[in-house]
Amino acid sequence: MLRGHDLTPSCVALSQKGVRAFSGSKDGSVFMWNVEDGKKTTILPPITGRHVANLTDRNEREILAIATSDDDRYLAVGGRDNCVRIFDIRTLGKSSPATPLTTMEGHKKPVNALTFRSRSLDLYSGSEDRCIRRYDLNAMTYVETLYGHQSPIVAMDCANKNRPVSIARDRTVRVWKVEEDSHLVFRGGGDVGSAECISAIQDGWFVTGHDDGRLLLWKEEKKRPVGVITAAHGHQNGVTRSVMCCGALGLSDVLATGSNDGFMRLWKVRQLSIFLVNVFM
Repeated sequence: MLRGHDLTPSCVALSQKGVRAFSGSKDGSVFMWNVEDGKKTTILPPITGRHVANLTDRNEREILAIATSDDDRYLAVGGRDNCVRIFDIRTLGKSSPATPLTTMEGHKKPVNALTFRSRSLDLYSGSEDRCIRRYDLNAMTYVETLYGHQSPIVAMDCANKNRPVSIARDRTVRVWKVEEDSHLVFRGGGDVGSAECISAIQDGWFVTGHDDGRLLLWKEEKKRPVGVITAAHGHQNGVTRSVMCCGALGLSDVLATGSNDGFMRLWKVRQLSIFLVNVFM
């Protein structure tokens, strides 16, 4: 158990080598953790009553999304202040608080989602303003904005191809063909709940977790899910538990999901179905 945030942690990211972990919180703080010994380094300090004029100011510093690049060079942090901050992981800990390399502005509402394209320095941010912004961290510049979602964006992911996948409160899943300047729209159906999380397993394959407890497997060539698990985390008082988060080990068949039941479930993913292989508490 790693403790340090004053308020609820809202996002976590692990470095590619698994040596460091990064966590963001509703108190505005970002910590870097040494996974082996649990020691933490403050990147952004928490905002407490002594340092803020009113509650609104504190809320504006909430951290909502964190992502790390595959080469362990950059950390991206997004939050309720509508900005994306880029830190150099190699220099973190040499000064406290850390100074970002650059701050990307442009979103008009909070940044809820961040993802790096696998094996690249292409970064995507999704916001409550319904837009996705693309950045090139090789040049530390903004590239373009992707439009299509009709409601706030909830989560994003991206595999090797330059085709990020996203979910939003408009109950759609979208695959963005960035090079072709177009995108595909997927809908689970009228009785499927709103998606809470998404994870790209490999190019063309992705999974979504929903507030009605369903876990859906998608293939880019199919408009409907090719695999469905109902009540993936069981029931509580006769009501299915929502699938709140999911994460896949890239280029593998391993998927992890979480809910409010206190368990993490590991799944073996196959082309036409999803099989539960183990459960950890």
